[in-house]
Amino acid sequence: MVCVAVILLILRFISSLVVRLVLSLIFATLGVVIYSQRAALVDCADKVTNAVSTAGAAGEVSCTFFGRDVTISLDSPASTG
Repeated sequence: MVCVAVILLILRFISSLVVRLVLSLIFATLGVVIYSQRAALVDCADKVTNAVSTAGAAGEVSCTFFGRDVTISLDSPASTG
């Protein structure tokens, strides 16, 4: 009876440890992916800032994230009222 309780306690500890390791790997991978895209985000923000200052917030800007082109519309949304 005591042996079964000890085995269950050990299995619970191992299960908890595995969950923590998997979550740590997921968050580390997510951090690396986000960190690798920081330059693309800065470049896109600079493109939008330059386009707004020169074009008066009209038109579109194209940026690349994770190898995909994303088009950002600079047109002002229609006002509701």
